Order: sequence, then structure tokens, then C-alpha cells
Amino acid sequence: MLEESLRPSLEIERIEKPVSLPPALRTSLQRGDATQRLRVTDTAGQEITEQTRARFDDAAVVLAAPRAEPFIVRLDHVEQVALPRDGQRIPLPGGMVLPGAAGEREMWLQLTFGASPIPVVWDPDQRRYRTKLWFGLRASDHAPGDLASPEPVPVRINFVGLTAEEVAPLRLERPGLDHEQGLEFHFLPTTEKPTLQIRSSLTDVDLDLDVPPRVELRPVHRQIPGLGLGKTDVVVAHLLPHGPAIAVDQPLSVTLSIDGRATPESTRVEIPAGQSETRFLLRSSGLGPVTVRVSAAGFSDSVRLHQYLPLAPPVAALLGGMLGGFARSFLPKARRRAAGRRVLEGLVVAMIVFVAAVLGVAAFGLPPAIAGTEAGAFLTGALAGFCGVILLEKLTRSRFWNRPAA
Repeated sequence: MLEESLRPSLEIERIEKPVSLPPALRTSLQRGDATQRLRVTDTAGQEITEQTRARFDDAAVVLAAPRAEPFIVRLDHVEQVALPRDGQRIPLPGGMVLPGAAGEREMWLQLTFGASPIPVVWDPDQRRYRTKLWFGLRASDHAPGDLASPEPVPVRINFVGLTAEEVAPLRLERPGLDHEQGLEFHFLPTTEKPTLQIRSSLTDVDLDLDVPPRVELRPVHRQIPGLGLGKTDVVVAHLLPHGPAIAVDQPLSVTLSIDGRATPESTRVEIPAGQSETRFLLRSSGLGPVTVRVSAAGFSDSVRLHQYLPLAPPVAALLGGMLGGFARSFLPKARRRAAGRRVLEGLVVAMIVFVAAVLGVAAFGLPPAIAGTEAGAFLTGALAGFCGVILLEKLTRSRFWNRPAA
């Protein structure tokens, strides 16, 4: 089916007679003064329009001075061409006429273009949009299978309103799908209308790329304390292709997934109508990397965060436990010789309570956000050390604790 759709429509009976033009070129010439916009060159690019006295007549080009060598019929300006549908190949205005031998029909070659996917998609790994471009040649239906262009057709790809790696020029020699040349095109728009500029010996055209808005993740912090001690806000923004934020007309539901040990405050994220962003809270629950992914309206984005081992809060909790345990020695009837044991007991109890508070154990009534700070950890350790030592002393003096084993 695709091969049939690529069959050309140009039919040439004899070079001395009017040469029927392919639809792409005929449509372009029918706008305005066609004869003034017509250009004929040889395969080397030398202008021969005046020599051949070419003129446009209805749906054909008439050469008053026929040529026996191949020549090119094209526009004398850059044509604006609509982007084809996804995967479709379209012929671009212009073509090469190949005169046949006596009694044979002439043939022609046209440059074709295709792209997929259309609209282009966002690649979160490269932080750029991507699509694949195809360039090829299309020949007349009656052309032999081994037909080749007398001269390789060079194709240069320039761009305006976007940033991308420079594309090396292509050289096309034979028609057909098997001889197409494709390339992966990654780019980032810098204006509202990024444009591909196709320049070749057969035609010069500009194609506006169809680039839809996208979503982007913007974490406030890319490194957060691990083990439940850290958290960060993550912004989900709705952006135009070239970067500015744009409000959504309707609520935009965002699918959220976490790869790693971290916990979002909610798995349901939505950008409200009339707004361009929303945010959610992400809390650590382990160590190492965490990958956050979102997808909405067919686009996705991901960001990598790192959970590091926090040393300051645990050290502060230990110091607080030591101080709290030692403070028990200043109470009445406290034995001075047991000060070392109290410091050790304060350390143990403080660390247990600190870890439990960070994990959110409700029995202690300490919010993890407070216990996870240096000051909060020190206060938690001091209170736990002081109260823990007193509790342990009472347990050691109780009858239950000291009763003989059966």
C-alpha cells in the first residue's frame, strides 16, 4: 500500500511537447504569476531558464528550446510546506526530468520527505524533543528498477528557532524506499515556531515542526537526607515547547511513579484548570538514588534524586542522650559512681527514641520533621536520655525485675 502511495503523477510524453508537472509543483506554480516563479537548471545547478525559454501553461511547463540532457524544474523561491502525517512520505515541489531515447517516454525524479512520530515526542533522558526524518527519491511509474540519478542529489538540513546538533549533508542516488536515508533528530525549540530548512538541487522548502506542550519535573532539592530525615517539594510544570509556562484549560491529571526508596505524600497529582503547575512533597525512606517519573497528556519526564546518609541529626541525638543521661547524676540521692553507666544508658535510649521518631512511631508524639533536624534531634536525645535513665533505674529496683527465677 505504501509503495502504491509513492507512485509519481508526472507524465512526460515528449520533451518537445508541454511537460506535465507533478501535483506538488503544479499547485505551487498555480499561485500568482507562475512563469515568473518558474526556474529551470541543469543537473549542475546552472540556470538555463532563459535558454530554454520555459513558461508555465495550465498544468505543464513548455520548453521552446528542448533539451536532450536531464534538467531540473523547480521554484525560484523557498516554498512553505505543511508537515506530513505521521509516517507519510510527501513529494516536495520540484523535480528532475530525464529525457528518454527516441520513442520512449521521459522520466522524472522528485525529492520526498517523511517524519515519525508526528507530533514529535519529548525524550526525558536527553531533555529534548525527538523524531525521525526520512529523505528519498520518487520516480515515474514506468521507470526501470535500476534507475539512478545522473548526479547524486545533495540534501542539506538547516534549522531556525531551535537548537540541535549539526546534520551532515545527505546524498541521494536511487529512488525507492530501500534507498531512503533516515536520521534521528533531537532538538530543543527556542521559539514558538521551530522550522526545518530543506535545501537541495531539486527544491528548497521550509517545514514548520509540530511541537506540542510538555510537562517538566522541577525538584527544589536534588540531594536530600536519607532514612526518612529529608524531604523536598517537587514541582510539575506545564510548559510550551520553548520553555515558558502555559496554563491548562482543563484539569490535567498526572501519573506519578517512584523508583527507589522514597514516599510521596500523595500518588494523585493534578494541575488545576487555569494553572500551569502543581507540586507534591517527597520524603526519603532509605539511601541511594531515587527516580521520579510523571506522565500526562502523552508526555513524560523523569528526574533523579540522591538520598545521602545524614550524620548531623544522629550525632546530635547521641550528644543529647549523653547529656540527658549525665544530667540524672545531679538529682538528689543519685550515686556519683554510676555516672558512666547513666551516660551509656542515655546514649542507647536516645538512639532508640530518635530512630522511632524519625520513622513516625506515634507513641512518642514527635513529628519526624522536628526530630530530623539537628536541634530537634538533640532535644529528643536529651529528653530520651534523661527520662530513659530514670525509667531504667526504677525497673531495676522493682520487685518484678528482681524476683528470683523459678
